[in-house]
Amino acid sequence: MLLKGKVALISGSALLFAKQGARVVVSDVNEAGGLETVRMIVEAGGDTHFIRCNVGRMDDVRALVDGAVERYGRIDVLFSNAAAYDRGTATEISEEQWDRTVDVCLKATWMLGHCALPGMVEQGGGVFMRFEVWRGIRPTRRRRAGCSP
Repeated sequence: MLLKGKVALISGSALLFAKQGARVVVSDVNEAGGLETVRMIVEAGGDTHFIRCNVGRMDDVRALVDGAVERYGRIDVLFSNAAAYDRGTATEISEEQWDRTVDVCLKATWMLGHCALPGMVEQGGGVFMRFEVWRGIRPTRRRRAGCSP
């Protein structure tokens, strides 16, 4: 197991990290979805904890990082994997919809790093990852405003 004994804070998919032995803090704005992930991790024998979080809000992100450290004492892996997109081109979606996309897909990564990295540096290091969907490279027509048409 590559991550045995490590603590991973994941916004988005978390099962792979648990299968590699990490203690996983699952975060999601959708509590039912987050708790389903927790159930799958527990059934697979993993150690996990759920914290509801809208990663587009700084107060939620601070509470998420603080909760992870309170529960496990550290964060070794920070994986920014949350995404939120409304269907439509740049001319079809509203400013509010675009702001939500930017908050969850871009600003959240900065907020997670801003809140978690000082503790990770203090403990001697860790890994900070960001995953973005392949649609930015291989866009689908009229699906996402941030992709090419």
